[in-house]
Amino acid sequence: MPYLQHKTTNIMNRSLLLAAVCIFGMQSISFAQDTIATTTVPKTRTKTITITENDGTYRNGFYAGFGVVFIDNIELNDKLRASDMPTLTTSMPELSLGFTHLENKVLIDLEWNTNYYGDRSNATTKTVTLSSGVKLRGQYAVVSNKKLFFAGGLDIAYMYTQFDMFSRDHVIDLNDLDPATHTGHISLKNGLLYAGPSVSLGAFQNSSFPLRLNAGYEWAIAGGKWKSDFAHVSNTVKENGSGRVYVKLTVFL
Repeated sequence: MPYLQHKTTNIMNRSLLLAAVCIFGMQSISFAQDTIATTTVPKTRTKTITITENDGTYRNGFYAGFGVVFIDNIELNDKLRASDMPTLTTSMPELSLGFTHLENKVLIDLEWNTNYYGDRSNATTKTVTLSSGVKLRGQYAVVSNKKLFFAGGLDIAYMYTQFDMFSRDHVIDLNDLDPATHTGHISLKNGLLYAGPSVSLGAFQNSSFPLRLNAGYEWAIAGGKWKSDFAHVSNTVKENGSGRVYVKLTVFL
């Protein structure tokens, strides 16, 4: 009986020792897992940066244009000649300011234009004419590389013209400001919608000073009736059907 008790005690002691070893091992493994989890270096996040280089084929942005416009016919000139008055010139300088953008070989220009006909006079009469308007140009670049490009397309433009004629010997009396007694001034205006083909040739595109030559022919397709803000105009004429040719050099600002 004492032997059985002693063996039972040894078995219990061994069981307790084995249990203690297992518990210690499990704690060690758990501690090791916790240690590994807490000391694991997180993955480094990578960021992809795409760099797009300008290959110099075309520069987008604001530009200024300087050139000349030729008009093949002005109907108002027939009326002026019949009255022996100075006529409007059919060629004049043109100044342009605009913004250009090239996307997938499609060139878009939006610009403001102004033409000054200049002062024209004879012994008794003086005329002053000024035109201003906007233009939308859409073209396709047939040739485009780092040095030059060539594009062709269509222009749509609206031009407003103000024409004033003055009597050179007219006297304005500030003691008599009744407009009915001051008839030495005739003021006329018209608005014309133009459309027509155009081309562009760009050179030195990979330099710091790229240039572009624009040329086009536009037909007056709508509007053009001469009116006045100050009087009713009888026997008026329209400028529909007239054409204008422009050539200008464009520089970027």
